[in-house]
Amino acid sequence: MQHTDQELFNHLTALRLRYTAENLENLTASLSGRTPREILSHITAIELAEQKNRSIARRLAAAGIGRYKRMEDFDWKHPLEINRAKIENLFLNDFTKLGKNLVIIGTQGLGKTMIARNLAAKAVHNGHTARFITASKICSDLLCAGHRLESRLRYYANVDLLIIDELGYLSYQDKAADMLFEVISRRYEKSPIVLTTNLTFAEWPQVFPGAACVSSILDRLIHHCEIIQIKGPSYRKKRDDETPR
Repeated sequence: MQHTDQELFNHLTALRLRYTAENLENLTASLSGRTPREILSHITAIELAEQKNRSIARRLAAAGIGRYKRMEDFDWKHPLEINRAKIENLFLNDFTKLGKNLVIIGTQGLGKTMIARNLAAKAVHNGHTARFITASKICSDLLCAGHRLESRLRYYANVDLLIIDELGYLSYQDKAADMLFEVISRRYEKSPIVLTTNLTFAEWPQVFPGAACVSSILDRLIHHCEIIQIKGPSYRKKRDDETPR
């Protein structure tokens, strides 16, 4: 790279025009003959799109969603009972702005987590922050936070969309219920929660045996809430049963 080209590269990098800096030769060739206004218009459009994509990538990574199947691959025929229209409607609107919580109830292997992950990804693509975490991890994080407890509570309270996955597969000590109640209370009527569980609400005391705040957790969680129940056998078990031996 010639000195003048290196200087231009450095200037573009300093201005955070990374795509233009890294593709300078190709852009110069493709924009040959264009007017200065057309060149500026083209470059700014590209840079805005690239910055948006990088922002989405950063927020997806921060959300902790992990790998997931897209809703286009959801097997709607497998569950014995599922409200497809209600679920698809969640993706047609900006769910994060609706101001409602969502509780998805169903046994293991019916796609609850897949739906929740896709809602988190949709929120990020809509410009929101999201955090996907299992019930066991959020309880463990808060119980072990020590002097960092307040900052961790603020983190879970302030993210635009909080997804708590797999409540009901383990039971927790009473203090974990208090921590979860604090998070839900701070988000109450402010920011939505998506929660997946294999238990009906009547069975929740099994998760926090002896905890006095279970009814208070439920009151705040389902006050403004969509509830979706999915029934049927586990898709994973069905797939295993159909695998040739």
